[in-house]
Amino acid sequence: MMRRRPRQDTRTSAAAGKGTAVDVMPLEVAEGLTAERQRRRRLVLWVLAPAIAAGLVLAATQVRLGGGSPSVTPLDRNWETGMRLIQTGETSKGIALLESLLEELAEGPERARAHARLGELYVELGEDQPHYLNSAIRHYTRALHAPVLAEHKDRLLYETGRCFSRLGSHETALEYFEQLCDDYPESPFRPRAFLGVGECYLGIGHYEQARRVLAEAAVVYRDEPLGEEAFFRLADSFLEQAHSLKKE
Repeated sequence: MMRRRPRQDTRTSAAAGKGTAVDVMPLEVAEGLTAERQRRRRLVLWVLAPAIAAGLVLAATQVRLGGGSPSVTPLDRNWETGMRLIQTGETSKGIALLESLLEELAEGPERARAHARLGELYVELGEDQPHYLNSAIRHYTRALHAPVLAEHKDRLLYETGRCFSRLGSHETALEYFEQLCDDYPESPFRPRAFLGVGECYLGIGHYEQARRVLAEAAVVYRDEPLGEEAFFRLADSFLEQAHSLKKE
């Protein structure tokens, strides 16, 4: 589109050419008109800017190949459908749908994250039905071996160890907790994993080792709830050992 040139004031130029006087607009009137134009321009921009911004956001969320619909992928919709089925009591159907979604994903970040999400889901289901924890372990293990999730490995180690511990596989859980403590000393999951080490030693009957760990945790985290928890577990360890001796 061609740009329109600024319109010249023909009255001034014509009058100047004829040598006649030109009416001069009072300065205050000219300043008033200029201020009014600027106010109207700001008002227009104030009204249009949000609309323009909204349009840009909407355009950014469109499907790449057109169609005008938001970029919600079939995978996202199927995931939501699966979760809805589980929440409404159709757990088997929902799980079957979610598990089938993995087949649509190539090896990579999305597939690894899907394994982690499924692990979390099975952990929640395992609160009432512990057998689901086996499926959680299966998915967490797959996510652990995906290099693309290396920055989340400490959490995956902790969650996997916790699943094994809840299933009574304390020796296996101990391996995961100890690996987390050794490899990720600054991890926010390390304190819980350290306490988990003590719990695992109790579970397999290694009371002396359990007490050393729990005593250390009680001292190191004495100003935190975890320290108090470690202290009481340390006291419980003597009762647990006494009961185990009675059974023998």
